Amino acid sequence: MSSHMTSDSAKIMKPYGWLNTLYDIAKDHVFTYEGRNAIDSVLKTNLYKVFTYQSYKSSLNEFKNEAEKEIKRKTPEPTKKRR
Repeated sequence: MSSHMTSDSAKIMKPYGWLNTLYDIAKDHVFTYEGRNAIDSVLKTNLYKVFTYQSYKSSLNEFKNEAEKEIKRKTPEPTKKRR
């Protein structure tokens, strides 16, 4: 799930948060086991491992967002040339 969700889409998706998280983790194929599809693999994985991975992803996204804000804050605006 994107951390930049609009409030309207957040309201729509809120009831399905766990399901979207499941699909999001399954797309990463971190827990995919031979003989199982990605979603079944996540469902059969230890919940603690899944939550740990989700926490890692959330922290990484938060760090990236804050780093981008800081870069934008410290990057001077280009000056426009006058004619």
